[in-house]
Amino acid sequence: MSETFVELEDEIRNTVLVEKYRPKRLEDVILSDESLRGSFEKMIKDKMIPQNLLFCSRSPGTGKSTLARIISSSVSKTVLKLNASLDRGIDTIRHDVEKFCVTQSMYDEIKIIVFE
Repeated sequence: MSETFVELEDEIRNTVLVEKYRPKRLEDVILSDESLRGSFEKMIKDKMIPQNLLFCSRSPGTGKSTLARIISSSVSKTVLKLNASLDRGIDTIRHDVEKFCVTQSMYDEIKIIVFE
């Protein structure tokens, strides 16, 4: 077997199934309210999202993180993703978030912070 095939096989084997099958495009997401799809498509098309976008649901597995990832990666290449359960201290804000905010984007586009 070629080395590339072995690396790919190892990567697939070690990928968590949730991440492996997570939708990568907005078209692959099932929305309970289809009227929202148009709003999300407009955000992606215009590459403009509201300054604060909040997805609320008490239930896990409803697609909040998936939608945040799809929208943020479609709008900008400069995205900081933080686990809001683990990275919620003032030190994270002072060091990671502030450092991310004060630097210039390499791609000359908006920068996005996603707290999951």
